[in-house]
Amino acid sequence: MLAAAGRAAAAAVTEPGLLQSLADSLADQFADWAIVDVVCDGQPRRAVASHLAAPLLSRELASARAQECPLVQDAITRNTPAVMASLDDPRLLGALPDGRPVADALHAHSAAVGPISADGSACCGAITIVRGPERPYVGFGELQALSRVADLAAAAMNRLRRR
Repeated sequence: MLAAAGRAAAAAVTEPGLLQSLADSLADQFADWAIVDVVCDGQPRRAVASHLAAPLLSRELASARAQECPLVQDAITRNTPAVMASLDDPRLLGALPDGRPVADALHAHSAAVGPISADGSACCGAITIVRGPERPYVGFGELQALSRVADLAAAAMNRLRRR
């Protein structure tokens, strides 16, 4: 998973391409869903969402308001990763544009979020992974790996923004 994320980060020529590649590699190998939010004008904005077998729901999820996702808001505000081994509150992942809880629509059982920041700088986004009932719960090992992917994303985003 880290190798695929590293390849995606190294090969990226645009920020949207980077974020989509990272989400696709995570959704393919590491989680059922991967969501990337970026901070624009001080507010999180949903950049991409990926589940390789559900492109329509991925697009709907990508249009959801990241600022209404408490798990992401908290990770970005505190610049601290979080793991929810069991999603007891479906509102933690926010709502889709039609009002359905994201957790219900994704059949989410567990999730983790890693803030994207580099070298002690302000948080510039977050990567969230979501697993359903067919995969083991997200744990601290996955959170550590997700944090490494977020570090790769931060370095690649900084490289692309300096161009």
